[in-house]
Amino acid sequence: MVKRYRRRKSAASSIVGDTAYMASRSSWRGALLLGLISFLLLYYGVPAWLETKQPAAQANIGVHYFHQILSGRYTHLFHWLGITCGLIGIFFAIRNYFLQSQANYDEQRLVSKLAKLIARLID
Repeated sequence: MVKRYRRRKSAASSIVGDTAYMASRSSWRGALLLGLISFLLLYYGVPAWLETKQPAAQANIGVHYFHQILSGRYTHLFHWLGITCGLIGIFFAIRNYFLQSQANYDEQRLVSKLAKLIARLID
């Protein structure tokens, strides 16, 4: 038998897709609140939490430099994720205010891709 390989999405892509799904299914207030909370949590909360974990890694001098590189990379990733989820929440808040119907899967994917692109340009 031939082994079938399944393409796996990254964790960041799953977060963006799940945010788009939840925002498209909720009311405009819920989408706006979801976008705001996810932006604040991912843009400020998680990087601050990562910074508190850095002094524990400074005990080992060899691990310190490695942790600084990873901490900077992940901080940038979470900033990008926060901007993306915030944009998705804003879009679906405006869309759900004017249209009462739920967005289909193709619209969710399109909004996710556009939000990722705009977030890369902003960040």
